[in-house]
Amino acid sequence: MSENKSGIFPTEDRVLILPDELVVKVQGKKIEGIILPDDISNKQADAGVLGTLVAFGPTAWKESGQTPLTVNTKVMFARYQGLKTTGLDEQEYRLMYDRDIIAVVDPKLEVELA
Repeated sequence: MSENKSGIFPTEDRVLILPDELVVKVQGKKIEGIILPDDISNKQADAGVLGTLVAFGPTAWKESGQTPLTVNTKVMFARYQGLKTTGLDEQEYRLMYDRDIIAVVDPKLEVELA
């Protein structure tokens, strides 16, 4: 994803993240989807959520002095951070402050809930 097809362009120190789909393994089988049993949903509530940085505002990372991230960087953020919004491309995005990104993640890393 090299360009922002969402139609959402963050201002100031905000960033736009496209969350990854949650992949869950139950008894060795891969299950993908939105509806999860309560025990799996509770595990997810305690975990960070992965996504891809799609766009950022002009002052992102300037106040913190942190090295700016680039578009397409895989990041982790807290589950309840940011505003959920739907883009022109019908994807669900998260709009949040740059400081709400809690980690940069190696793109080869796969996170699964067991």
